[in-house]
Amino acid sequence: MEAEAKEFGMKFILAVISYIVAGIFTGVGFHKLFVYESHNILFEEAKNAYVEGDAYNYIINANYATAYFTLAILFTMIGSTFLIANFLTKRAEKEGCDDDSTADTH
Repeated sequence: MEAEAKEFGMKFILAVISYIVAGIFTGVGFHKLFVYESHNILFEEAKNAYVEGDAYNYIINANYATAYFTLAILFTMIGSTFLIANFLTKRAEKEGCDDDSTADTH
């Protein structure tokens, strides 16, 4: 396990986790947008309904969806930052190894 973590790098693993969280937030955001049932019947459970008026519920759900999509974008940016940092770290390690090998031959 440690060899795999070292090969991929901890930053890569954090990037994957960040992308998964972004996917979850995107799914919840679309759920808020497209799944809405008001409680017209007494025994029927309302989905994504908060107040009596349908228009108010659509506005509330749109605001929730915007918040979830914003969080998804944030986690996507964090994941991309981890991937870039992982790439730069591996590149610096590779260049460092190349410099050490050439310094011994001269």
